[in-house]
Amino acid sequence: MAGILPATEGEVELGSRRLDELGRSAIARQCAYLPQQTATRFEMRVEDVVTLGRYPHLNAWGNLSRDDHARVAWAIERVGLTSFRHRTLPTLSGGERQRVFLARALAQEAPILLLDEPTSSLDIGRQLELMALLAELHAEGQTILAAVHDLQTALTYFPRAVLLHEGRLIDDGPTEDVVLGPALETAFSVRVHTGPGFRFLPSDSL
Repeated sequence: MAGILPATEGEVELGSRRLDELGRSAIARQCAYLPQQTATRFEMRVEDVVTLGRYPHLNAWGNLSRDDHARVAWAIERVGLTSFRHRTLPTLSGGERQRVFLARALAQEAPILLLDEPTSSLDIGRQLELMALLAELHAEGQTILAAVHDLQTALTYFPRAVLLHEGRLIDDGPTEDVVLGPALETAFSVRVHTGPGFRFLPSDSL
């Protein structure tokens, strides 16, 4: 959807247009992407990294407008890093760096936010903080599409789930229906045991 990989068959549409008809800037104005891991050794300040999110919106001269600066400041504030804006990436913790790159994605002002395992490198506390922030953004109207392997995270934070197995879609619907449905056993060889909560057990143990 973000145009990172070409389609191997069929067509991908973004809005009402085919993805292969759109330029990189046009795609970036529609989709912001937060990868699972991003290089963080370069000595860039937080504010400069987040400003990169405005590049799809710049004019022909590449100048930042007052609105661009305001959006960058808003994105930094939204992830709680205003006091860190002059810090460089290597001086930040893993959770702080992840919030920097989320702020860069928010600065893009794209209607769709794509996330690849957004909590994979975070400790439990930072995971909860990030997911709470994403829940707030979704409540405010942000469309969020995330690849997650933690089924409890999917159940807690995402109202709809798409289940993939060997590169193919095998289920799509309300998250609880997908997680409790038979397709999960096909994909992961587990069944969900329900009781006071959910437990995921290997199929051959049931």
